[in-house]
Amino acid sequence: MTMVSPVCASCVAEMEALLEGVSFEYSAYNHGDINLCFPAPATRPLTIACRVLGDFISLDSPIELETELRPGQQIVRIANTAQLPADFRNFVITLSSEELSISRTLGVEICHATAQQIVPETLAARIAEALYTVATQGEYGSVKALARLACGMADEETHAMLEGVLPSVLDCHDCADFTLVPLLWCRIAWGDAIAPATQEKIDAAILHFRYWMDEPGNDVQWYFSENHALLFHTAAYLSGSFFPQATFVRANRSGSQQAAAGKQRVLNWLTHFESCEMAEWNSAPYFPVDLKGLTALAALSPDADIAARSGRAIQRLIEQIARSCHQGMLTASQWRSYEHTLRAGRSLELAAISRLMWGKGNYGCRFHALPQLALLLRDHCLTLDPALVEVAV
Repeated sequence: MTMVSPVCASCVAEMEALLEGVSFEYSAYNHGDINLCFPAPATRPLTIACRVLGDFISLDSPIELETELRPGQQIVRIANTAQLPADFRNFVITLSSEELSISRTLGVEICHATAQQIVPETLAARIAEALYTVATQGEYGSVKALARLACGMADEETHAMLEGVLPSVLDCHDCADFTLVPLLWCRIAWGDAIAPATQEKIDAAILHFRYWMDEPGNDVQWYFSENHALLFHTAAYLSGSFFPQATFVRANRSGSQQAAAGKQRVLNWLTHFESCEMAEWNSAPYFPVDLKGLTALAALSPDADIAARSGRAIQRLIEQIARSCHQGMLTASQWRSYEHTLRAGRSLELAAISRLMWGKGNYGCRFHALPQLALLLRDHCLTLDPALVEVAV
């Protein structure tokens, strides 16, 4: 039987006090070192481990950092801003002695604004910059894979990414619809560049997905909100149109039947939007998600009417972004939002969209619609109202 020695009470009290009072030196970082500031100097040597994470649907691997807190030390450098991906990052801070480890989580915005000061002057150059930035610096996912295919990067890394996102679709994870719509764009527009073995796996995931709550299944997908509904209906419509003769397993109906169901729901969504606009009004995280669905419809819809109505909806959202933002940051009131979007205005996707369209803003690394908007602009499916430059900037 192993005997465990009790932990020194004063050590526990000190570690708890240090961790309870710890803070970042700044509320956001553009450049330079990231320091942890403790409320008092340490009296004993302690180890600091930091696990740096994205938000709950991030597929990027955590970044592990470790350093020492020496006796008498109160401020500790844990990393340089350039070492970490941009956007809101959660730091799981673990303080350890030989006998005890305790943790807490703090969040902070990382923005590479200093490194991104030079903005291309022409729209064509900003389109190329946006596609390349997502392709090389974006968070792991189907949107990054789409940007890579658009940049001609149909390599092993892209194929591994296309296959790597499939488990969330096959298992119908929450937000799998966020993954599926760009994946469909990859398959429909760049199918010839995707290896047959990867293509086969993508097709199986498409045909086995649960596209709405009336199809058999038991999962935790969220169907009810405005942005999710649009993506589910878009995915059903586009996938059914692309595979008209195939059987969609959960619904047990043909692709043409699936497309018809999705099309009617897309039309209902567009009619509601044209009457009422966004339910999640001025919501920084949901502008890009709505644009994710609408850009797919504008680019890929086999029905000219749906493509045109989606294009008009995109134009309206762009106008709202211009009127709600200033110099690349959302400055208006907004509805449903989160700590990681309210505290990270400069590195949100809206800032990147503003940079693409009007030359003001920065890139983070989480994207839903930036490369799709860039593709619509590049391929002349979308034009910008020049009057919005004055409004947005």
